[in-house]
Amino acid sequence: MAKKNNKPTILRRLTQSLALFYPELAGQFMCPTCLRTYPIAQPDKISDGHIIPRAAGGGIFTPICKKCNDAFGAKQDNWFGEYVRLVKLRDSSILHTNLRRSYV
Repeated sequence: MAKKNNKPTILRRLTQSLALFYPELAGQFMCPTCLRTYPIAQPDKISDGHIIPRAAGGGIFTPICKKCNDAFGAKQDNWFGEYVRLVKLRDSSILHTNLRRSYV
């Protein structure tokens, strides 16, 4: 599980593994989603993406570029979190009040 305080260690290990296959990418992080590379010296471009969205109770992270993480958070994480909550409810209905709290 990648916690924020382990981020530099995880990024260093990932870049070492990437360099084994692509020596020209030494010191680079490759986003597993978009396959763009970012220097690990620019950690502001790399964020912690949830494997299962926080809205669905997820607590496992993976490094992902900020651009992809923002896109997933805005589109897919919200949908997936709502779906998991719906499946967990016994009275699962799209009109259930717990699911409608952030909608107008």
